[in-house]
Amino acid sequence: MDLIALFIGLPDFSSLAIPVGVGELNIGVFITAVITFLITALVVYLAVVKPYNAVQERMKKDEPEEDSGPTQEELLTEIRDALTRPTL
Repeated sequence: MDLIALFIGLPDFSSLAIPVGVGELNIGVFITAVITFLITALVVYLAVVKPYNAVQERMKKDEPEEDSGPTQEELLTEIRDALTRPTL
């Protein structure tokens, strides 16, 4: 939270509250938890996920695409010919 304190001036938002009627709604703890979660998620993404994906791309073999076989028209022609042939 020191990085946030550098820009905003408040390292801890737990003192933030919204007056509601007679009492107060303490939203500072929630805001602090959300910011901490987002920072942690960003660090995990940048430190684990992106490098893992980069390594996977490098390890992927450059295999040429194989012939995918007959086209749909060729298969339909073959089926039509098979159905029109006389059977014994």
